[in-house]
Amino acid sequence: MLRAAAISGAVERACALTKDHVTTRQQFGRPLSALPAVRQLVAGLAVERDLLDAALTVAVTRPGRGTAAAVRAVAARTAGTVATDTHQLHGAIGITQEYPLHLVTRRLWSWRDDEGTQRRWERLLGDEVVRTGSDEPLWALVTGASV
Repeated sequence: MLRAAAISGAVERACALTKDHVTTRQQFGRPLSALPAVRQLVAGLAVERDLLDAALTVAVTRPGRGTAAAVRAVAARTAGTVATDTHQLHGAIGITQEYPLHLVTRRLWSWRDDEGTQRRWERLLGDEVVRTGSDEPLWALVTGASV
């Protein structure tokens, strides 16, 4: 869960850098954030961030093997998606030494597979659900929402 929390912090930073970049960078005489495709990617980043935050909240309030595996699987997925999409939105500036995005995304890519891949965590989650015989839907296990 601690690694998932670290990933959450890096995701938050990547999202903040991206929001700042797309609102200040001009393309075709207007901010990048005015382009529908850019808005869609930025919204997707917010969804990924919020899903990870929800999974972390559940893992903290209902600790267990299932919630730990769920939050770790969600964190791995979010790390990959956010790193890829933030670089897509930043373009070449995202990898320059002067710009801090690469510091965040290198950590996301590294932390994503620490202590196991996303697939491993998803398998552990599935095994835990089968082992406990839980009738609770996976979405409820990951987010704490009742279905």
